[in-house]
Amino acid sequence: MDVREFLENVSKRSAADSQIELDGWLVIVDGDLYLLEEELPSDYKQAAKVKISDRNLIYTIRQAILPLGGGESFVFHPAKVIGLFVAGSSPELIATSLYIQERGHVELAIVDITPAALDAAKTRYEAAINFDFFKEMGDT
Repeated sequence: MDVREFLENVSKRSAADSQIELDGWLVIVDGDLYLLEEELPSDYKQAAKVKISDRNLIYTIRQAILPLGGGESFVFHPAKVIGLFVAGSSPELIATSLYIQERGHVELAIVDITPAALDAAKTRYEAAINFDFFKEMGDT
């Protein structure tokens, strides 16, 4: 189901219906991860959107895609998110499964978002950020 369609019908859902599957554009907006509606307006920040509750998913997503250059978000990919809907003033989704489409590919690829994969991806990212080339080469 598209994000806009879901949001337009969210009041009709019951608590028993909390598991959902949404399709849209996965993007980072103001440091948080969102799934935007499939038919984007000219300003994507004005699109219908659902926040993905765990922003640490970005570490495993980063390993699954080629990051975009320039712009405010290095992620702007078609995606499918399956998870639990959390009602509130701003809709959120606790992802249980995540699929993303890489540029040039037709199929969606699953992204491992298990706690072990998240921890490993975050550790690799932090190691890369803190890597000191000169220290490793013995030039310090």
